[in-house]
Amino acid sequence: MKINKKEELEKAAKNLLKLKESINLLDLVISDAALEDVDSLVLQGIVKKYNKLYEQQLIHYDEMRTHGK
Repeated sequence: MKINKKEELEKAAKNLLKLKESINLLDLVISDAALEDVDSLVLQGIVKKYNKLYEQQLIHYDEMRTHGK
C-alpha cells in the first residue's frame, strides 16, 4: 500500500498546529490565571514537555516534507 505524501503532510501540519495552539493556551493560563505556585509549576512542566514534543514533530515534518517519497 502506497502512502499518500500529501495527506500525511497535511495531517502532520494539522497536528503541529493543534499542538502549538495547546501550548499557547497553556502559556496564557499560566500568565493570566490566579494559580497557586504549585499548579503553575505543574503547567510549566507540561508546557516544557509539549514544546519538546512540538520540536520533535516539527523536525519529523520537515524531514517528511524534504525527503519523503
